[in-house]
Amino acid sequence: PHTTTTYMVIVVAALMQESTPTADEFLAAQADVPDATRERVSKVIKNVGFKDELKGGCELFPELAAVQDADRMDAIGAIGIARTFTFGGKKDRPLYDPEQPPELEMTQEKYIAAAAKNTGSTINHFPEKLLKLAAMMKTATGKRMAQSRHGYMLEFLERFDREIKGEL
Repeated sequence: PHTTTTYMVIVVAALMQESTPTADEFLAAQADVPDATRERVSKVIKNVGFKDELKGGCELFPELAAVQDADRMDAIGAIGIARTFTFGGKKDRPLYDPEQPPELEMTQEKYIAAAAKNTGSTINHFPEKLLKLAAMMKTATGKRMAQSRHGYMLEFLERFDREIKGEL
């Protein structure tokens, strides 16, 4: 059953999941919020990421499922494509490098190492992570919504490949 506490955990975790230290400070300052609720929010934040799930993640619970799906939904489809190229440009990553094949057997260690070294092309981010997200959705709504966005990314990548090969 969904309660006010469930919704509060989802909203606070979703809003603060990109900045764990700030979230911890914010939660600690909320004297009127029960410890169990603060702990639940913290648990969502600490387990929401793709890299966290690569290591096996934690036991799934409704609030985590909702926040993970929302976070992943932002990473796929047209918005996800735009975000990926914006991030790659900011990190000065090559758009495409035929000499750098994607890492298809991504582990948490490989993911963290690649991020730390800033290696890989932007286009490799699709098979390494983004194309895996639709299958990682937890909720029925997330699974349904992800299919269209996943399909759009596949269409984009097919077009990109054809243009790189000079077919279009």
